[in-house]
Amino acid sequence: MSNFTTFQQIRDHSREEAKKALLKNHPVLMGLFNQMDVYMGQLVLRMKDKPSYDDKDQHFYPLIVTFIRLHYSIVGFLQCCDVIEASVLLRKQTEIIARYHEVEQNRKLRDNGVPNMSAISNESIRRINNRLSAIAHFSKDETYRLLGYENTDKESNATTVISILAEYDDKVMDTISDFCEVFDYFFQLMQTYQLHLDSKFSSQSENSWHKYEFVPMGKEIGIKYFVNV
Repeated sequence: MSNFTTFQQIRDHSREEAKKALLKNHPVLMGLFNQMDVYMGQLVLRMKDKPSYDDKDQHFYPLIVTFIRLHYSIVGFLQCCDVIEASVLLRKQTEIIARYHEVEQNRKLRDNGVPNMSAISNESIRRINNRLSAIAHFSKDETYRLLGYENTDKESNATTVISILAEYDDKVMDTISDFCEVFDYFFQLMQTYQLHLDSKFSSQSENSWHKYEFVPMGKEIGIKYFVNV
């Protein structure tokens, strides 16, 4: 069967078309992702080879590293409009943040290993986690629509169709908004952590980048999260 087209070939083509459509409708979006990438690169350089100051660091470091690694997988899924896949990983990031705060607050970890979201004081991040959990577990019908699950015509009893392949739908921007908010929370958290590692750390350049580059670009694109930032 070597001459047959594989699903991966079809999938890759579909994802590339979805990415083209996304960037055609939101041409500045890649610039925003690149801005995030620049920040992550600087964060890694600043934290490289820094000494640990207390026992908590043995927990903090793996959490931060995992968050950063997940970031790039999520960007890849979002660019190709794989919303459910991106949502599952983004939910993981919110759990990493919750675990970070549990360690920070010396909370006893649950026996089942599930992070306690109440450790996060930010209500908006907790709401994002709840929304993403509903998507991850298909607990609401809305999740089906993220797969292109819809009626072929306006008849209520019409046949429904699920899109096997990724397709551009502007609903992806809602997930991108959540992604930006979780990233921004992580950004603020890391400023505190870097100060913990180095008492001479100055957040001036990071704050300048955030105020004059990151946020304005998010506003230019029209991402919901940045409306009130």
